[in-house]
Amino acid sequence: MTNTTRKPRTSFTPEQRLEYAKLTIEKNYSNQQVVEISGVGHTAVARWK
Repeated sequence: MTNTTRKPRTSFTPEQRLEYAKLTIEKNYSNQQVVEISGVGHTAVARWK
């Protein structure tokens, strides 16, 4: 079995999530751009949106 180390889970407040969602909706950022800015995964960005 391989021993892989995972990145620690980061917590975002509801306000932070809202701000990232607004970037995609109001500022026309792509999901990929928000992923790069925030450091979260694609799925999280899609859920927040």
